Amino acid sequence: MGLKAAMRGQHGQMAVELAVCIPVMISLALVAFELITYLGLCARFDRVVAEAVRVQAASPAASAYTASARRGAVQTAIVEAMEGAVAQARLRIDTQLVQAKDNPACAAVFGANETYRATLSYQPWLFGQTIFGSDFGRLEHSAQNTVQPYRPGVLF
Repeated sequence: MGLKAAMRGQHGQMAVELAVCIPVMISLALVAFELITYLGLCARFDRVVAEAVRVQAASPAASAYTASARRGAVQTAIVEAMEGAVAQARLRIDTQLVQAKDNPACAAVFGANETYRATLSYQPWLFGQTIFGSDFGRLEHSAQNTVQPYRPGVLF
């Protein structure tokens, strides 16, 4: 009889606990999903930027010997390689050319190094700009690569 009397006030307790815990668990699972998606995009972006800078900036096409043309070629290569992710309209990709400060005498002979910095900007779609009441903007990830571009007519 003592057990029955102790259990009398416990009816429905599990249902209440479940009703409280399930939304929290679902929210945590969605945050984990967004985090894994973002980390996967960052890993892919790092590989894509390194490949685009290596191929497009180090040995440009015949019509792309200017710095702005090389930057445009790198930007196009990155966007094309990240095509599926950019199509979701959650990514913004920006590429900028940062001129390295080289020794002027060496730069005249060998050419100046060029540093390309690409930035990936990601907007989580499940929560928008707020997560659990905390305001979050876009998540940003940068990759930077330095190359010495080919110059026609220079032997070394």
